[in-house]
Amino acid sequence: MTTSTDLRNSQRRTMVRAAALGLFLGSGFCAFAQSPPKPPDSPLDTIMKTRLWADVPEAKDFVRQTRPPSDALEYQPTHGVAPERPALRTKSELEAMQAELEGTRSHNQAKASQRKRVNPAPVAEARKAAPTKAMAN
Repeated sequence: MTTSTDLRNSQRRTMVRAAALGLFLGSGFCAFAQSPPKPPDSPLDTIMKTRLWADVPEAKDFVRQTRPPSDALEYQPTHGVAPERPALRTKSELEAMQAELEGTRSHNQAKASQRKRVNPAPVAEARKAAPTKAMAN
């Protein structure tokens, strides 16, 4: 047995469905009435339409007054001629340098062997004398 509320709900659902179908079909006809879509521009057209530079505005008076003249600026180029480097050493110069370094090393080793040790024993005795907490328990 169907009640009147069931009939009303059924009628409402039908009306909502009909309205949604009408909106869907109506929007389809509107789409056909529009002009055809414009084909996309080629990459070259996009580049030609895009400005790849900026228009720099004229500097204000206070800016021009505080800047140094452009002739006085000394810019260092980041590319160009390579800086002068010292000449490479010859084989005899490298052997002389090696002999000098060897002499310095042997001198430092001789001085190190002559140096007296300063109290090495008390450190070792202190370790043996002081028991650790783990050993005390």
